[in-house]
Amino acid sequence: MTTDPTTAARPRNRRQLIVEAAGRVFSERGYHRASMEEIAAGVGITAAALYRHFPNKYALFAECADVMAQGLVAALDEVPPGAPLTDVLDAVAGVTVAYRASGGVYRWEARYLNREDRRRLRAKFGRIVGRVDEAVRREYPPADERLRAVAALGAIGSVTMHRTSIAARRAESLLSASALRVAAA
Repeated sequence: MTTDPTTAARPRNRRQLIVEAAGRVFSERGYHRASMEEIAAGVGITAAALYRHFPNKYALFAECADVMAQGLVAALDEVPPGAPLTDVLDAVAGVTVAYRASGGVYRWEARYLNREDRRRLRAKFGRIVGRVDEAVRREYPPADERLRAVAALGAIGSVTMHRTSIAARRAESLLSASALRVAAA
């Protein structure tokens, strides 16, 4: 029995697939140069189908910017309070590597978010930095803890800036180790 591709069931995670494709396009091309048609093609749907999920490009962009931040917050919420810095950095590295292709959205394109969306995103990143800062404070003598936390996060986030081919587990391990060394410096 053959299945007619025009009547194939829509995947349950279509919205997620759209956000992932959009994140890659926004990261690679920037907000203004990205098109809804290109994003739709990346998911294998039409632009009209894309508009059934998102009313406009800005709504899709705002969700893309929020997804990685929310993923980082959720991953850190799973790390027990008082956990060693290595556990905190491993959680951040895992999410960052998973969203590597779309990580540039929040880093380079957040300026296009409206004030409320930028505020919401800043609050999430504030929680992330705060969580790393707490772990740094527990493990190292007092000296520029916040700077150490931000620098460690920057080391992990650097993976969104290049396209070196490396296995995810290896990338996570290298990024966590690098971030740990930065925090100790």
